[in-house]
Amino acid sequence: MDHQTTVNGSHGRESPAQALAGNAAALAHDLLTISELQIQLLIADLRRLWRGALWALGAWLVGLGLLAAAMPIALAGIGLWLADATAQTPAAGLLWVALFAVLLMAILIAAGWWQCRRQLAGLQRSRRELQDNLATLKRILSNYSNRPQESDQPPSFQSSTTTQL
Repeated sequence: MDHQTTVNGSHGRESPAQALAGNAAALAHDLLTISELQIQLLIADLRRLWRGALWALGAWLVGLGLLAAAMPIALAGIGLWLADATAQTPAAGLLWVALFAVLLMAILIAAGWWQCRRQLAGLQRSRRELQDNLATLKRILSNYSNRPQESDQPPSFQSSTTTQL
């Protein structure tokens, strides 16, 4: 039985290191395939979203154009009404309305700026979390590749950060 014929070209069992390398390569291939498919799905969803959003964007722009055209007329009408109701000159009524509009505009711009900065902070949190996850994954894979071959214990790792949502 020393010289048995090989079946399908195999010369016996492969070493644990070769099995680990093969399994790691298969896992990496599967992860890359899943990532590629996920990106293709995202692109398809974004294209569909963009096509659906074009009509909505056009309606929104027309509505904003009409609002921009009507706003000066409405402000002038309020100013003239204010002048008539308070027995002021028309110029004074228009100036009061203009002052109120400028103050409201400043408040809205400040609120929009604050909201944009707050939203960008959320992106930084996601980026930091992704970096932490990748570092942990690298550390786990490094521990697997550097561990003694006779040990069957998985490597231990401790998360360096905890994220609170």
